[in-house]
Amino acid sequence: MNRIKRWGATIISLRVISVVLALSLLPVVGFGTLMYVMGSRLIESEVNRSSFSAMSQISRQVEAAVSQIESFSTQLAMQSNLIALMNTGAEPILGSLSLSEEVRRDLTSIASSVEGIESVAFLHLRQQVIISSQQFTSLDSGQYKDTSWMPYLEEALAAKKQSFWIAPRIGVNRLGQEESMLTYVRVLPFLYSEAKAVLLVNLSAGYIGDMFGQFPLESDGAMMLFNENRELMIRGGSAPETAREDVGKLLSALEPGQGKSGTYRTERSDMFVTFRQSDRNGWTYAMLVPVKTVSASVLLLKRITIVSTVLLSALALITAYFSFARFQNGIRRLLRLFDPSHESTVAQANESGYSGQIAYIEHNISHLKREVLQVKAAWKEQLPLLRAHYLLSSLVGNRNSVSRLAELYSSEFHLFGLSKFAVISLEMDVLDDKGRFAEQDKPLFLFAAANIVNELFEEQCHVETLITHDHTVVIFNLPEHYGNPELLEMAEMIRVNVKTYLRHTVTLGIGSVVNDFHELSLSYAEALRALRLNWMKPGDALLPGFMAETGITRLVRYPSEAEEEVLNGLHDGDNARSEKALGRFAQEIAGCSPPSHMLKTYYLQLLVSIIRLAQEYVEDPGALFEGWNPYDRFFQLEDQEAMNVWFLQAVFPPVLDRIMGSKSKRRNEVVQMTFRMVEERYAQDLSLQALADELRMNPSYVSLIFKEETGDTFIHYVTAIRITKAKELLRDTDLTVQQIAREVGYGNAQHLIRVFKKQEGQTPGEYRSAALSKDDY
Repeated sequence: MNRIKRWGATIISLRVISVVLALSLLPVVGFGTLMYVMGSRLIESEVNRSSFSAMSQISRQVEAAVSQIESFSTQLAMQSNLIALMNTGAEPILGSLSLSEEVRRDLTSIASSVEGIESVAFLHLRQQVIISSQQFTSLDSGQYKDTSWMPYLEEALAAKKQSFWIAPRIGVNRLGQEESMLTYVRVLPFLYSEAKAVLLVNLSAGYIGDMFGQFPLESDGAMMLFNENRELMIRGGSAPETAREDVGKLLSALEPGQGKSGTYRTERSDMFVTFRQSDRNGWTYAMLVPVKTVSASVLLLKRITIVSTVLLSALALITAYFSFARFQNGIRRLLRLFDPSHESTVAQANESGYSGQIAYIEHNISHLKREVLQVKAAWKEQLPLLRAHYLLSSLVGNRNSVSRLAELYSSEFHLFGLSKFAVISLEMDVLDDKGRFAEQDKPLFLFAAANIVNELFEEQCHVETLITHDHTVVIFNLPEHYGNPELLEMAEMIRVNVKTYLRHTVTLGIGSVVNDFHELSLSYAEALRALRLNWMKPGDALLPGFMAETGITRLVRYPSEAEEEVLNGLHDGDNARSEKALGRFAQEIAGCSPPSHMLKTYYLQLLVSIIRLAQEYVEDPGALFEGWNPYDRFFQLEDQEAMNVWFLQAVFPPVLDRIMGSKSKRRNEVVQMTFRMVEERYAQDLSLQALADELRMNPSYVSLIFKEETGDTFIHYVTAIRITKAKELLRDTDLTVQQIAREVGYGNAQHLIRVFKKQEGQTPGEYRSAALSKDDY
């Protein structure tokens, strides 16, 4: 019996110990679970953040390319030779005109000089002749194979569209092969009533697809671009066909407002999809990251968490079950079992007592220090890559990345000590067989040019160089007294030395000098723009992107202040002011001595601005000019004097008449609406602000119009109406003065009495008595 009791007590004791041990494991397991959940969410959040960051950079590149195409098309459409060709009727045949060859050369120049453009074509609608960068042929002959854009053009002409994108489209490239393209279509002339010509620019989808190269977490992801109708335009990266179908279904299922941003997960292809919709053209970007990429990080975190939890749990069990001495001996046995090399060290430490244990600790600290040094050395190997990323982020204006890197590695990235900055971008000239370097040698040439620049300015100022796919980008950190003239001298030194040592010419795009490191992206953008606008690519040239003491000034300096003064004079009905401003406009242009086609372009822009102003007052510009097209008349003018006379006699009078007539009509409408609203609401708390809100106009402007049209103020008119209504009620009803005050919009009888006496010279009671006496008489 006693043995049974002892067994029972032992079992109860073991159960108590088991419960205590189990309870001791709960905090450890809970901590591990919490770490796993938080880590998983952090990783998924990083996928979303990095996807948005990558898509933002890619979308800026795509929109820059699209904007460049639209800008070039507008400039080309305003050239005098193309306009003259457009205005040619059914006769003479375009093939007999020298203008046709000039236009074809211009189209060929643009197609060959602007990166990404597959072809450019000009369609003359009356003669059905198409002039492209590859051929000159009749559209009816069947020789021009790339005609899949024609149905879209017919719909656009029916809808009176001026310009639009066809994306995507299967077209025919220069080699006669079918290829996916994005086509920009501009119908000519501007503000047409009858279309005369069409300008088509085909952008290679592969060029846009090449921009889709960086994916979050270094994954084998993919990028897709959908048009405003959510049709797939371009995709890049590696993704299964099921992913394309899943993303298309997911995008189609979203409401129109949901497509702008968000991260979702596909089912079949098992990928994270992040959407971003462009506000510029409604195109939607989709970034795909395989779930397995994220899962690998999550799985690693899961394993670490599980192993840590198991180890901590085992440690808790051992600590609770064994005494410290037994635990210490057990650890020593484990060390000898798994690491024989430590056996002698541990034994020596035990035999030597306290001094041996100190030596053992020092040995472990030394080992840990060696590991730290190895990790630090490996980290320093990554510094050049981080430095390059830091500089590239500065050039593209990614301030978040720049600030974060500068904060983390401030000691390593203290690159610049001077106050001013500038960027020059070097581009290797393509010289056919005459140059020393061929196209495939471009990386070698850019590397050599970077070394020349570094050695050239080593003692003069601080220089950083970066080599991109097409350019060597030079970042100058300049002293305070340096400006754009000094920068041009430095650029000339680069051009001469590169040509001397490499025996190959170079073209330099030059950005302006800026006063802050965060403005470096502006200087870089100017340098790139100068290179992109270099259509003819003459080579061996300096191309300042800023508007300083160069010939580019007269090409781009438009007299915008004089134009604004012309528009303000027309808006205010001041013909003398508009005529004076037009004279200033003509004088500023003549002072630059621009070529004839640029002169015509300036005046054409002024005409467009005036018509845009007139459209605020008349819906149909054709009615403004009584059926004749101002653009047709304008292009018949030959010199500046004729243009000035034409604006004064043919454009200003009808625009002024229509604007002033519309204003007069609008002013009369405002007054009539004011009369009606006061008549209907005089009994309410009616104020000028409430009236202006109803008319959606400025209160001061409403008051001014009312005063000028009626000769009375708004407040005085409302008061007169209320007093008139009060007199009617005093004569025709038995209502008290308090009741009448409420009926005509006054809060109390005292207010009515005070206003009534001021207006009529007597109180309401006196007026009623006099009226009753008169009736009795």
